Amino acid sequence: MTFKFPRVLVAALALAGVILTFLVLGGRHGAIAANETFDLAQKTQIEAMIKDYLLKNPEILIDMQRTLDQKQEAARQEFMSKAVAANSQSLYKDAAIPSSGAAKGDVTVVEFFDYNCIHCRDAVDHMSKLLDTDKKVHVVFMDFPIFGKDSEGAARVAIAAAKQGKYWELHKELLLHKGNNSEEAAYALAGKLGLDVAKLKVDANSPETVKQLQGNQALAAKLGIQGTPHFIIDDKVIPGAPDNLYDQLASLIVDVRKTGCKYC
Repeated sequence: MTFKFPRVLVAALALAGVILTFLVLGGRHGAIAANETFDLAQKTQIEAMIKDYLLKNPEILIDMQRTLDQKQEAARQEFMSKAVAANSQSLYKDAAIPSSGAAKGDVTVVEFFDYNCIHCRDAVDHMSKLLDTDKKVHVVFMDFPIFGKDSEGAARVAIAAAKQGKYWELHKELLLHKGNNSEEAAYALAGKLGLDVAKLKVDANSPETVKQLQGNQALAAKLGIQGTPHFIIDDKVIPGAPDNLYDQLASLIVDVRKTGCKYC
C-alpha cells in the first residue's frame, strides 16, 4: 500500500522549502557555495524558524493548497480539452457504443463507469433523472470495468443487451442491484427483464464485444481516465459522483447549449 501525505502536510513541506531557499539565498546574501552544508546548530535554528512561522501563519497553508488545487484543475481541464479534441470521433460518433436518450440530441454526455463501482451506483439515479427531464440530451455509456473479472463479465453482458434494445434497462438494473455484479448476476437480471439469455450469452462472448471493451479501455487511457465514474460533456469533465451531480451535469449542458458543441 502506498502511503499518502496529508494535503496540508504537502503544502507545509513546500512552504518549508521556500523558506529554506530564502534563508540560503536571501538571508545569507547568496554567498553560499554549492557544496556547503549546515552544521547542527544552523539546522536546529532553521527548523525552529520554519516551525515558528508555520504556527504563527497557518492560514498560508490553506492559501497554498487552494492555489495548488486551482492549478491542478486548470492543467487537468487543459489536458482533457486536448485529449477530447484528438479523440472526439471515438467519444461521440461511434454508433456501436450503447447509448440512451435522444438519438440526435443536441448535447451528448459520455459516462465511463464500472458496474461494481459504488460511486457509479450513486450516480445512476442522477442519470435517470437527467434522461427523464431532458428530452434533448444523448447519453453514451462507456463500459470501463476496472474492478476485476466480475465487472468485465457484467460489462460484456450489458453490451450484448444493446443488440436486443435493452441496454439502458439492464444497465440501470445492474447499478441498482445490491449484490456483486458478475456475468452470472447480469444474466439473471437480464432474464427478469425478458431478454433472450441464450442469445445474450453468445453475444456477450463474441469477439465484437471483447473488441469494444478493449477499445473503451484504450480510449480511457488516452484521456487519462483511471477511475470511475467520469462524465464528459463536450470537452469538460466531472470526475466522481458528487452529491449534486445532476445539478452539475444540467449546468454544463446549459452552458454547452449556449455556446454550441465543439465535439459532442
